[in-house]
Amino acid sequence: MSADFDPQIKKFGEWVAQQTDEAVEIKRVSAPEGGGLSHRTLIIDLRIGNTDERLVLRMAPTGLPLFPKYDFAQQVKLLRALRVDSTVPVVPVRYYEPSPEPIGEEFYVMNFALGQIPPDNPGYQFDGWVKDLEPTKQNELLNSSLETMARIHRVDWPARDMSFLDRPKYGDNSLDQEFGFWRDYLDWACDGNPVPAIEDAFVKCQQTRPTELADPALVWGDARWGNMVYNQQLGVQAVLDWEMAVLGPAELDLGWYFFLERTALQYSEQLPGFSDRETTIKTYEGYLGRSVSDIEWYELWGGVRAGCIQIRLSRILGELGVVDDANYRGRNPVTRALRAILG
Repeated sequence: MSADFDPQIKKFGEWVAQQTDEAVEIKRVSAPEGGGLSHRTLIIDLRIGNTDERLVLRMAPTGLPLFPKYDFAQQVKLLRALRVDSTVPVVPVRYYEPSPEPIGEEFYVMNFALGQIPPDNPGYQFDGWVKDLEPTKQNELLNSSLETMARIHRVDWPARDMSFLDRPKYGDNSLDQEFGFWRDYLDWACDGNPVPAIEDAFVKCQQTRPTELADPALVWGDARWGNMVYNQQLGVQAVLDWEMAVLGPAELDLGWYFFLERTALQYSEQLPGFSDRETTIKTYEGYLGRSVSDIEWYELWGGVRAGCIQIRLSRILGELGVVDDANYRGRNPVTRALRAILG
């Protein structure tokens, strides 16, 4: 094994050698382009015996975390459940190591998913291969994405024993659980310094909550096309980033998607091949097999969730010297979009 890699990577190579009973040589280590802050992710090219492989190593972030808790065991359990008799394309988990002993921290290892990922910073509306597609191809990508998201929501989660995603400590139904979880997260992220736009939106959501809920579905959580890998035919090769997965109405994902689109489109025109909102809803309903309801509410709630995360993200970016935390936490694209909805 090369002596050029840091001790943790060397230990990882030794650990893989123990798992495979093969000689292991680390060839190259890189970080994914546009990687997020919810995990620390490394792409590792290595030779195992006589075979060259590319693996993805995922660990909790160093420094300030984006979430108060990282449940890798639950993420791995979900991904492995989806690999069994499911039409949702997810990347196989090769290994999960709960003990910090091998490399100093808990981690899991996935296969590398070949394909294209829409750019995230800036988003695909601004630059990159999605924007460069012909409008008809952009529409194909949108419809492929919506169809895959509907597949997630059609998963028979009770048959796959995914009840571990339930959050009974926060309430009996999925919206009570949403309110409870995100109230705790918001208090943790604010640390005694609330952001008025997010607090106002939270209260409005509580006051105007839907009176009828669809049966709970598997909810992806971070439903955006930058968390999908596409093949050359613009089909979805893999769905990534499941750390926010829960059980709840499928509308949670659709509302989240619409809010993030709204946020980006404050600064950019919509791609010509992307359908308008009404057509997008009808297309998704066709894939889901039922009508959706209260989408305006779910979009606002998506904004609350995004706002909660933005507060924490502002602190992380402030620590890194990227933004002025004191100003950015209350004045950013997410709070601007929330104020536009609230009026």
